[in-house]
Amino acid sequence: MKFRESLTDKVPKCWTEDRIIAIQEGKPCKLPEESKYDSLCVFFSKARPIVSDLSIKLSQNLGLLTRNVSIHACLSCNTKERIIYLQSQGVVSPIGIFTFEINNSDRFIIVIYPKIFKDKPHDGLGALIYMIERVLASQTNSGQEAYITRLLAGDGSLLDIWMRMIYILYIKLLKRELLKGGYHEYIRVVLDSSRVSGKILVSRQARKPILGKLSIIQESYPYTVDNTLNRVLKYATTIIYNTFIKSGRIAGEAREVLSLLSDVELDPSSVWRRVEFNRLNMRFENLYHIALIIILTRGFPGDNMLNGLLIDMNKLFELYIYSLLKEWLKNWQIEYQVRLEFASIYKKTHEWKPISIGQYPDILIRSRLNDQCIILDTKYSQISSLKEIKIEDLRQIFTYHTLLENLGKRECAKGNVYSAILYLAGNIEKGVYIKNIYGTYKSSTHQNCFKVILLSPYAILKAAKNITIHTDIEKKITEGIVDFVECRNL
Repeated sequence: MKFRESLTDKVPKCWTEDRIIAIQEGKPCKLPEESKYDSLCVFFSKARPIVSDLSIKLSQNLGLLTRNVSIHACLSCNTKERIIYLQSQGVVSPIGIFTFEINNSDRFIIVIYPKIFKDKPHDGLGALIYMIERVLASQTNSGQEAYITRLLAGDGSLLDIWMRMIYILYIKLLKRELLKGGYHEYIRVVLDSSRVSGKILVSRQARKPILGKLSIIQESYPYTVDNTLNRVLKYATTIIYNTFIKSGRIAGEAREVLSLLSDVELDPSSVWRRVEFNRLNMRFENLYHIALIIILTRGFPGDNMLNGLLIDMNKLFELYIYSLLKEWLKNWQIEYQVRLEFASIYKKTHEWKPISIGQYPDILIRSRLNDQCIILDTKYSQISSLKEIKIEDLRQIFTYHTLLENLGKRECAKGNVYSAILYLAGNIEKGVYIKNIYGTYKSSTHQNCFKVILLSPYAILKAAKNITIHTDIEKKITEGIVDFVECRNL
């Protein structure tokens, strides 16, 4: 990427910590003039890929990236100006954490932290981990148990935080899969025993000298959980347990996983054996690659190895709000990305076939007690005043509102449909977590009420850091989203 000379002086310095470089989402930064960063800048001078294919696949499987989208993310570095920048295709707001080893000697960690926490990578990473953990809790139905592993942004280096995030993702996903049932495999076992329990290897037995008690060389194929794949998974889990043995609750989850793998031998050498994946063990493939990064703690961009996570903040923010609503709104039915069909077009191949056209609002909230419905559109877009609200956003939510009300679907009564746009706001006074601003728009028959919801990034950070008040914060956020009492006074 090229920069005009007049702009290079305005580019801020990168946040660095030893060989960790933190870059704010969507912003370039200038590397320090230190020799240890020279190799990094030269390495990325030709816009090299920052994330491996396996990392993209893992991020998609975790729901942190949209599936079936061509994604390409590269870091570029201007060696003359020492300016480093993330370029991406297929992801609007890319963030993530990645490990690199250059020239088989220099290891670096690249952290792309959210733009809502300017110049505060620890806060940005702490809030990010909390949001991922919250979404993961919803996906695994682990509920409040997710909070026992809350990570504090200020605790340790960014590398420590990054590795702990990988540990938590690994433990929770592995526990979920093992509870469905462990992976069994037929393995070849050759043993010398006095008791026959398999096929006798006659040729080997004939060459064996007869000394002392008679024993028979035999071959068997037991169907067991003690296989190479499970040994790798157990080895990585043991590393996590030993790392957090004094951390109580984090170690407790690792201990639970180890109990599920109690019949598996602890064999560090298994990491060097080849594992073949098929339809029977495919659900453990991502976990196997996470286990390798835990064991080896290294990665190579573009190679067939996990080197980090790439996250679309737009999607993560949607899923974060969705997970809060599912957790706290028991009298409401919460639907994510529902389809509202409103037209059909006809395409002729051998015969005329209709192709339906629809819209996908982010979240539909429907009361279980009456026929009230709320359409919520989330925007990972920080605003500081109402003047910054885009007219396109209002038109979009009006379209969703009109479709839902007029199609007569989803058991939503006409005149009892409400709509809201949720933004991240930068100017909410400290201590206020969520703020509602009401408005109206007119249809051909009546006046509709909508509201703009401003969610403070401070609320997300506060919930991430303070485990004792996160419940209060989350309740205030969710209750504020469904509170339309003021609409009746307009």
